[in-house]
Amino acid sequence: MKNVPCPDRRFTLVLQPLAARVEASYAKWMKHLVERLGSDAVRSLWGTASKRYDLGFLERILDAGWSPFTPADPPDRQSAPPPTLGDSLGVGQQGMRASEAKSLIEETPPLPQFRARFPLLDVQRDTTAYEALHLYAHGLALLSETLIDSYGKQGELIAYDVLSDGRFAMGKRMGGTVSDFIKQSDEEFDKPGIYSAGLEAERIRISSTECITRVRQCEWARYFREKHPRVGYLIACSTDEAFARGFNEQLRMQRTSTIMEGADVCDFRFYSVGEVSDNQDTGGTA
Repeated sequence: MKNVPCPDRRFTLVLQPLAARVEASYAKWMKHLVERLGSDAVRSLWGTASKRYDLGFLERILDAGWSPFTPADPPDRQSAPPPTLGDSLGVGQQGMRASEAKSLIEETPPLPQFRARFPLLDVQRDTTAYEALHLYAHGLALLSETLIDSYGKQGELIAYDVLSDGRFAMGKRMGGTVSDFIKQSDEEFDKPGIYSAGLEAERIRISSTECITRVRQCEWARYFREKHPRVGYLIACSTDEAFARGFNEQLRMQRTSTIMEGADVCDFRFYSVGEVSDNQDTGGTA
């Protein structure tokens, strides 16, 4: 994979877990927005965002290359199904029944397009990170943009609250020790997936309590800078530390530059605040 340019790298994407993640993410957005803005405002905002969806690119991705999925081909662990739609929505939201919220979510692209094409969602495809991001994140980006268009800085802060809450919860579900985090991230460093397939990165330093990584190319940055430049950092970068703290309360992240913001590299340092690091260089320089 390292010898293949990032835009050309492909991994096996299983549609069902990705669709479940999209659905649960929409449910979290729905719950937060109704609580913060009220049901009438959310109906208007949700409809505006849905109308902006790029169905042309979606249909091109869905048109070809899909094959039946069998359990013998395990999906990317990062794409494991999140909580069900009902669990995420809860009941009795302010001015909006759970049944209405559920209906709105199920009618929001790309979910109806997924089910119209593949009713059981039991398919897989060799996919680029760029294509996978459009399937997963395009709708969330449109919600963020519409929220900012309607409410300015307040809308941006609401979007951050929704996104950081989701990332913290994901970290919590995957949680363990700091050394578990570093071990797992190192094991998946070269494993093709929606995160790793689109990265050209190197480990600078790694130990049981610290990991320093430099990312030199990033398909996430290319996707958002081309499709959603206003909200790329907000969606893809701003909540990385929330994920880390959800994984372990003693885990921290430092970062001074991102490709998303126009820098040459993303410089990640994850480390423990509760243990002394026994740094082991891996051939680079900090």
